[in-house]
Amino acid sequence: LAPIDFLHLSRLEAARQQLESSPDTVESIAHANGYEDVSFFGRLFKRHCGMTPAAYRRQFRLPGPLPSADSHQDSS
Repeated sequence: LAPIDFLHLSRLEAARQQLESSPDTVESIAHANGYEDVSFFGRLFKRHCGMTPAAYRRQFRLPGPLPSADSHQDSS
């Protein structure tokens, strides 16, 4: 495993945990994990996890009262 691959895998694991438990936007999570280019983060995430960060969040978000910062739909 090349050092850059180890770095990406470590960052992606941290991002996955944040997508499951944080209301932060995908963009904020990408930046928090060292990815300035959100498009690159999304492509890398999809390559390693098999789905986009948003799809991962929809499928694996932990239940709880966390508001969705990336969903601006009114529930009325």
